[in-house]
Amino acid sequence: MIRCAVLGSPISHSLSPLLHQTAYEELGLSGTYEAIEVDEANFAQFFAKAKKENWTGFSLTMPLKEQAYLHADQADDLVKKITSANTLLNVSGKWVALSTDLLAFKSLLEVDAKSKIKILGGGGTARAALGALSGVVPEVEVFIRSKSRIPALVQAAGKTSIIFKDLSELDNSGDCIISTLPKGVLDPFESKLENGNGTLFDVIYNPWPTRAASVWQGRVLSGMDLLVEQAMYQITFMTGADFNYHLMRGRLLAAIK
Repeated sequence: MIRCAVLGSPISHSLSPLLHQTAYEELGLSGTYEAIEVDEANFAQFFAKAKKENWTGFSLTMPLKEQAYLHADQADDLVKKITSANTLLNVSGKWVALSTDLLAFKSLLEVDAKSKIKILGGGGTARAALGALSGVVPEVEVFIRSKSRIPALVQAAGKTSIIFKDLSELDNSGDCIISTLPKGVLDPFESKLENGNGTLFDVIYNPWPTRAASVWQGRVLSGMDLLVEQAMYQITFMTGADFNYHLMRGRLLAAIK
């Protein structure tokens, strides 16, 4: 039987159990998926114990995406590049780190080599977005608060060049702005985004809409879109099931609205 969970702290708000259980029902699968409170301090102990138990896989949310990468037995090439994983999968006793965040960004972003992209933030989700854009666009502007993030971001970007900027330099120009900033951090810059007409991808999903999304005039993607898209890839990896992503996306979005 499939036995999975989402790990993080705080975790009580997570919609992942509803998404995965809904998918199991749709696919006629027997399985459990729960939410477990685990923080950085006790992740290593939890995971060491879990490896001796009958777990199929784990979803990882903040603040565990880097911990997941560091503690996995193996990591795919994309995860090695972005040094962040939101999925741990038990493959014949070996725990493999994957990033379905990166796969979701690849699926959701409508960009080409001419697209002008801004990424706000420098953590694991920002690196997943950069990994998805690597080699697709020649250059990305990345707005960070800490210069200590620069080496990991450069590694994640690969062949794509990065222009680093401060959030105070933000404006609403370009084809796509991807905000991976925590809740509330972007609020003071709301006026800089007013009437933007490209795509705003704000990975926050609660509360929604964010203040930035409320003043944006173009296409808007939310953390809910990212959550559902990455969950479908996780469901594929964790169950081995083959299903129509378009139909499942609609079913999962309906379940959480």
